[in-house]
Amino acid sequence: RLIKAQEKIRHFYDVHTKLSQHTKKYLNVEKFKVGIEVGTGDAATTAISVGALWAVVYNFIGALGMLVYIDKPDVEIIPNYSETKFKTNARCIISCRIVHIIFIMKVGLWF
Repeated sequence: RLIKAQEKIRHFYDVHTKLSQHTKKYLNVEKFKVGIEVGTGDAATTAISVGALWAVVYNFIGALGMLVYIDKPDVEIIPNYSETKFKTNARCIISCRIVHIIFIMKVGLWF
C-alpha cells in the first residue's frame, strides 16, 4: 500500500515537472505590475505590514516564475501612515500562441 502511494506521488511529481517545463517554455507574462497601498493607522504596524507584503509578493512572483517566464515584474508597495487603507491593483499581459496552449493542455491531460 505504501509503495502504491509512493508511485502516485512520483507520478504526480513527474507530470508536474513535465507540465511546468512546457508551460515555462511557451507562456510569457509581460508587463506584470502590482500596486498595493497599505495603512493601519499606526506607523509601526504599517511599516511591519509593508515589509511582510514585500515578502509575500516576491515569494508569489518567485513561485509563479517557476511556471512561466515573467518579464521585468514591477512591484510598488506604498505605505500610508496616516489612515487605515488597503488598496490593490494588479495587471499583466499573458502571451502564448494558440498552438502552444493546445500542446500544454495535451501534455497535461496525457499524464
